[in-house]
Amino acid sequence: MDVNGKAVVVIGAGDVGMDVCTMAWQNGATSTHCRRYPRTGQFSRERAGAMALGTKVLWPRVVRSFEAGKVVFEAVSPFQPTW
Repeated sequence: MDVNGKAVVVIGAGDVGMDVCTMAWQNGATSTHCRRYPRTGQFSRERAGAMALGTKVLWPRVVRSFEAGKVVFEAVSPFQPTW
C-alpha cells in the first residue's frame, strides 16, 4: 500500500498498531493517528518509537464513519462501553 504523502489512521494502538505507524512514517506518510480503547497503562518501545516520530494516539474515541476518504471520530466517555 502506498502511503507516501497521505495521512494514516490505524485502528488499534497495541504493539502491532505502533509498528504500522512507524512503517507508515518510514514510507512517507504525512501524519499517523491511532485509535485505542480501552485505555491501558501499557507503554511499549513500539509505542515510544511511533510517538517519537509524531504518531498521535486518540483516546477515548470511536470511529463514527468513513466518508469521502476521511475518518470521522467521536469522543466518548472512557467509562461507557461503545458496543
